[in-house]
Amino acid sequence: MGDIIKSIGTREIIETKVTPKVNKRTEEKVNIDTTDVCTLGNSEFTKLSADINIRRSEAMKELVKSAADMMKAHKTDGTGSPKFITDLGNDSKFNIGDLFSHISGEKGFHETPANTDINQTQFMNDLISKLGSKSRMQNIQDVSKLQGRIPTLAELNDEFKKLASDPAVPFEYIIDGCYARAHYMCKEMMKDNINCAKMFTMIENLWGGGRLTAQNKFMNAEWWYHVAPLVFAEDPATKKIEGYIIDPGMADHPLRAEEWVDKMWDKKINIKIDITRASQFGPLESEGENATFDESMPATIKIMKDYTQALKKIKETYYAHHPEEKPPDKIII
Repeated sequence: MGDIIKSIGTREIIETKVTPKVNKRTEEKVNIDTTDVCTLGNSEFTKLSADINIRRSEAMKELVKSAADMMKAHKTDGTGSPKFITDLGNDSKFNIGDLFSHISGEKGFHETPANTDINQTQFMNDLISKLGSKSRMQNIQDVSKLQGRIPTLAELNDEFKKLASDPAVPFEYIIDGCYARAHYMCKEMMKDNINCAKMFTMIENLWGGGRLTAQNKFMNAEWWYHVAPLVFAEDPATKKIEGYIIDPGMADHPLRAEEWVDKMWDKKINIKIDITRASQFGPLESEGENATFDESMPATIKIMKDYTQALKKIKETYYAHHPEEKPPDKIII
């Protein structure tokens, strides 16, 4: 990935700003070096970016290498050849998504929930029912034996505010780094003995034209997946245990799982959901299982520091053009 990014050079990211009370869109160009967009391509940290364009570039590299290897191993006259080879010269049939799926396959990870402390099976069934027919559960780890207490919703709100105010986490740098933010927040909640797992939302077809999206005044994000901590808390009104997502980059309060998905999904594309233990850093389908939580902490800290610096530069540029929006400097007493 590092080679790809270095070859791109500096690019322009177009920020679309909607002026309040005026139905008119204006475009403002902010120059951002691509090293600010993704710094994961070095030899020390090689986790996949959540940014869909970076993932497609990396996937294409994997695709070309694998296709070349497979072509050497199979006949090319159509007899016994994989479908992606026989359709290679037929534009009406050839589909790059089929090619990638054929070569990479989908790694399946499935544990049947024991429903020990919470009914995980019911939670997942209810979630898919609420999201509808364009969604499905993909990879499942048993998170029903909670590693921490079940907070009340009020306690979870307090925990959310604490996490959201942590200056170490660049929540507004939404184009990438969700995996690091989620890992760091889980670490902090573990310190407070609050249960946490993770929920990944992914697009079904990397090459289908769809994407998950989010925006703030500094940037627009396009993801192939997004992840955040999943916490089970008690609703005092109903006494039911519900699953809530902690994602200060998306909202100013805990969201029910379906609300979180709806904020980034337009319901026009198919999506898949993974429920994993807190130790899982990246998507199971591309990264495999993580053995321990702590193995990903060095990458977490490095990534957050890099993206904090990138966000600082972006904010400086933005506020130079919008001085009236710059918040007052904090007075340290």
